[in-house]
Amino acid sequence: RNRSKNLTMDTCQMLVIFSYVVLTHMTLGNIDEFDCVDIYKQPAFQHPLLKHYKIPEKFTSNESFDRKNKYKTNDQSCPKGTVAILRQRSETESLHLDTVDQFGHHFAAMDAFADESIYRGAQADISIHNLTLQNNQYSKSQIWLENGPIAELNSIQVGWAVHPRMYGDSATRLTLYIGPEMAIRKLDAIIQNGFFGNWALTVDDEIIGYWPGELFTHLNKGASRVRFGGNTFISPDGISPPMGNGYFPIDDYSRCSSFFHVKLTSDKYQSIEAEPTIGIADSYCFNLIDRDYTNETGKSFSFGGPGGSCGEFDCVDIYKQPAFQHPLLKHHKIPEKFTSNESFDRKNKYKTNDQSCPKGTVAILRQRSETESLHLDTIYQFGHHFAFMDASSFETIYRGAQADISIHNLTLQNNQYSKSQIWLENGPIAELNSIQVGWAGDGYKKTGCYNTECPGFIIITRKPSIGSIFKQSSVYGDKPVTFTPQVVQGFFGNWALTVDDEIIGYWPGELFTHLNKGASRVRFGGNTFMSPDGISPPMGNGHVPIYDYERSSSFLHVKLTNDKYQSIEAETQMGVADSKCFTLISRDYTNETGKSFSFGGPGGRCGV
Repeated sequence: RNRSKNLTMDTCQMLVIFSYVVLTHMTLGNIDEFDCVDIYKQPAFQHPLLKHYKIPEKFTSNESFDRKNKYKTNDQSCPKGTVAILRQRSETESLHLDTVDQFGHHFAAMDAFADESIYRGAQADISIHNLTLQNNQYSKSQIWLENGPIAELNSIQVGWAVHPRMYGDSATRLTLYIGPEMAIRKLDAIIQNGFFGNWALTVDDEIIGYWPGELFTHLNKGASRVRFGGNTFISPDGISPPMGNGYFPIDDYSRCSSFFHVKLTSDKYQSIEAEPTIGIADSYCFNLIDRDYTNETGKSFSFGGPGGSCGEFDCVDIYKQPAFQHPLLKHHKIPEKFTSNESFDRKNKYKTNDQSCPKGTVAILRQRSETESLHLDTIYQFGHHFAFMDASSFETIYRGAQADISIHNLTLQNNQYSKSQIWLENGPIAELNSIQVGWAGDGYKKTGCYNTECPGFIIITRKPSIGSIFKQSSVYGDKPVTFTPQVVQGFFGNWALTVDDEIIGYWPGELFTHLNKGASRVRFGGNTFMSPDGISPPMGNGHVPIYDYERSSSFLHVKLTNDKYQSIEAETQMGVADSKCFTLISRDYTNETGKSFSFGGPGGRCGV
């Protein structure tokens, strides 16, 4: 059911409870998967604390449940006096923890935790999505209500889940978990009644069942923590499945996985708009964006992402990172300052978060064992195609370059790559020094001396950066998503890299024979490498550029740092598109875009 005609995705409204007594005699799915069981012979009554338990007629002072007459029956209903219980698959195991403290899980959630608050319920409209997962993964969108320390945690979790190991398929199903793991579909509310500490679950305004208060040591006193969001569990090979709808959230609800009308029940049993205090996205594979309150959506947020290898970084002592394996850096000391107008205090300048490495360490992308290093990636190498603007001048030396570069998702073969980047170079071909910075879609995994594969680039930031996945990318026809890399030469010939105004690391001047004197050539644009069958992948956003930024891959605010360390607008001298498959168009200067150009194309058989 949809609350608004403008919100076109399917949603479910949920309310949660714990180890679980089913009351409804109707199913929310296919009756063939369910058995009709006497209401007092359902699995809940196997619990020793429920041996003499009687199901109450009422759950709260303002809600009654008449088991005989309240709900109509249909062809999907069990007979009177029985309830529908999902048939258990023989190979299904019980997993007993599903919290942010457990290994293998990833989360993107809004946390309504408050040290001094007790909640008696929670509800939300949750968008429903189909996902394809491996047999040993799961993905959920749900509500958590918890109380107690980790060792004694009481947790109710309700929402929808895709859980092949549990259900034997990749269907999206309403799911509960008692203890710590549950999943559900569309929820109305989970409310602790005023009687006996029971927690009742309703879905789309129908009461489904409840968790008796006798089961809890902490939740019988109410919930001290409430979370709304997504949770995935990785396969043994370390791959996380997608979360939500499988895409990073953007500003358009129709393209996102979302929670709408997020509400809490206060300790006085009043329904209140949730004011989540913390947004958690514990991996660069997923993201979460909070939304402004509207009458249409209430309190809401969007979340999700594509999954993948989401734990690819190791925290390494800053002086034991790969860069210091280079013989020229044996006695190198990391400076506190890189330029006369920029300082970097390694201890205090940048805030840390859940994705930061501990003090004194840096985040290093884990090396894939089969990766090889190829040491040239220039316009002089066979198999490459380019579309770029060239700021080269034989009489000019540059000390830096920067641009806002639009980000795009591309589909490549395993032996191709596609990049959008900045080149800074100096020296003849046989002795070429080259720094290249940007984003890459890389199916080849054998494409040069990248990132930290070769000793040299020294990482300073404690957050995963080089090789990390962008949490958002541009959508064709929408305002482009960009990032801003800047490379500047400073003291001792070092070249420092910042991304979106945060310093990531630097290339020490000792590594260079020509770039230590500055860059004589600066290029901005795209580069592809073809597969062995001669097929070039797409470049940019995969479309030929047009005079519409929202439908093109672009570089905006293209700037150079001159030999006097002044930031100047680039006056690019030459546009190069070396193939019939790719195009480049220069744009007029505007205050909104600065010096800019667009480039790209679909790839294909582009020649050599």
